[in-house]
Amino acid sequence: MKIVRYFFYLLIVAVLLALAAVNSQVVTLHYYWGEWVLPLSLLIFFVLCLGCFLGLLLSLGPLLKLRKERSQWRRQAKNVEK
Repeated sequence: MKIVRYFFYLLIVAVLLALAAVNSQVVTLHYYWGEWVLPLSLLIFFVLCLGCFLGLLLSLGPLLKLRKERSQWRRQAKNVEK
C-alpha cells in the first residue's frame, strides 16, 4: 500500500512540475503598496498555499468547539458511571 501512496505522490509532483514548466511566463501582480513580478506558476502556488492556510484557520473555531463539547460529554459520562 505504501508503494501506491508514494507513486501517487510522485505523480502529483510530476504533474505540478509539468504545469510549472508550461506556466513559466512572468506576470506582474499590482496591489495597493506596489507591484510584484514573478512567474505564473509561483503565483498559483502562493495563492494555493494562502487558500489552504485560510481554510485551516477558519476550521479551527468549529474544531475547538467540538473538542470542548467532547470533553464536557466525557465529564458527564464519568459522573454517570459513579
